[in-house]
Amino acid sequence: MPTRPRTPLLFPFLEPRRLPGPLPRGAFRPSPPPRPRKEWIARILRALDLLEPAVLERDRWWYFRARTWCDRLSSAHGVPVDRVVAVLAVLSPSCLWERNLSDTRNLVTWWAGGRKGRRPSCQTYGRNVKKALGILRAPADACLERLISPRRPTGAPKTLSFYRMILSPWRRDVVVVDRHASTVALGSRPNGGRISFRRYRDIMGAYQRAGLRRGLSGAEAQACCWEAWRSGLLEDLE
Repeated sequence: MPTRPRTPLLFPFLEPRRLPGPLPRGAFRPSPPPRPRKEWIARILRALDLLEPAVLERDRWWYFRARTWCDRLSSAHGVPVDRVVAVLAVLSPSCLWERNLSDTRNLVTWWAGGRKGRRPSCQTYGRNVKKALGILRAPADACLERLISPRRPTGAPKTLSFYRMILSPWRRDVVVVDRHASTVALGSRPNGGRISFRRYRDIMGAYQRAGLRRGLSGAEAQACCWEAWRSGLLEDLE
């Protein structure tokens, strides 16, 4: 009796197979899936539930408003919008949002005007200012993500995520986990203000799951919590 032909798998990439051996040095190694803790999700949900529906509806569009601001600055000075967004992102660490906007506007204006006079001062770290200048002078075909984070994705994940979200605010696979976002999820400030890349991804997953329960993307949930923290509504959660 002839044997029945094997039915092909609908998803052949899920078929078990023997790996050829250890990956060579420098090869891409997929990261494990995020594993957010239930208490993190619960804290984020409590923070979102403190906000009025009108406030949630307003703040969920935060990244779209940031992209509009970058579009206007790009049109005013003839600098590609992706470079404006990249400069805004690399100037953001340890910088208030209003000062971040001011520093980006001053630096882009100074660069587009022929770099006349003294370079505007910026609040962020000196190495980040050098990154911003490198982005502005980079060739047209340069990979801006590599200029932002040479050790991507584990290097500067917050800055890289900030760039990706403002450039494409409709994305649902990226969440910016800054100091405020991690404090809301963890219930306290991280030790030393820094978190590991794995912890970063776990907190990102917590925002995605919490947002899903409230009809928001992870980035929208993070933006709402960030605005609420700035206005002093979440100080008791720390």
